[in-house]
Amino acid sequence: MLLYSSNAPAGWNALPTAVKEKFYNIASKGDWSATEAYDHLVPDTLKDNPQEVVAWMDGDPSLDIPDRDVSRIISGENGGEYSVENTIMEDMSVNRARGAADMNDFEFDATVEQNAVDIDIIEAAYDGSTEAVTQVAEVATETAGQAALESLGDAIGFMAPPIILAMKAGRAFSNDPDEQAGAAMTVGTIASVSMFTPAAPLIGAGALLWSLWGLGTTAVKWLNSPAT
Repeated sequence: MLLYSSNAPAGWNALPTAVKEKFYNIASKGDWSATEAYDHLVPDTLKDNPQEVVAWMDGDPSLDIPDRDVSRIISGENGGEYSVENTIMEDMSVNRARGAADMNDFEFDATVEQNAVDIDIIEAAYDGSTEAVTQVAEVATETAGQAALESLGDAIGFMAPPIILAMKAGRAFSNDPDEQAGAAMTVGTIASVSMFTPAAPLIGAGALLWSLWGLGTTAVKWLNSPAT
């Protein structure tokens, strides 16, 4: 079973194996591949984060996002197949209440509208708690490592250490995205305020050292990992 492909759609190779298995199971029901099913069923804006993919497919009660089924527009009872042309992600309870009937135009339009709302909710929730902080911090860390923070512009140089510390603290505190966000916000706020005090150089040095430690740990793990 192929789990990695250089020609795979965006985000596929970053998915954990357990999540990929969902799409292999879906693909086994029709004449399409797992990557084709993934590319069709997962909205493009959610493909940049495996957590968003899981929330989209399996629901997220904390966001009031329902579990979804791969719903056939023409039902299996009436010869409908699992394919790109005949499937749409739909609220599981709505799909199963329909039974063997085909999806009518009104139901299809309602599903499209509800999906659009849920996509925005998922994107905003996970971007706000993990992606935005992670992406900005990774850029700041790379720049800091190359120029030791000296070549950064005033704004970026001033903001980078609090962002880095916030990201690191969030990840160290918990694996839960919401708890990470809370810890990151607390540490980031304290560090940002402290940048206006004589403690600013210590904060900058701490952020840089923490980043370099993380890079060193990653390099050691990579060098010690068994060849595949």
